[in-house]
Amino acid sequence: LCVDMLAVLRSRLGADFPVAIVDVDDDPALRAQYGEHVPVLVAGETELCRHRLDAAKLTSLLYGVPEEPRMQTVVKLLGTRG
Repeated sequence: LCVDMLAVLRSRLGADFPVAIVDVDDDPALRAQYGEHVPVLVAGETELCRHRLDAAKLTSLLYGVPEEPRMQTVVKLLGTRG
């Protein structure tokens, strides 16, 4: 699912849009918080979606931010290696 969500993100946002990939297995706090409920897409402290991309929330986030800061917005894709 993580690879699928990343592929959809890249197709919608382009390859240059910053997406930080975070492995929850490398962080005990994230592992405790999300467990097997990955992938999770977050922007800052805001969780946008789990398991499947919520295009409406992603669009709302991106188009609610002016153009210049939008490119500085980093979304994080939380997932696991397994």
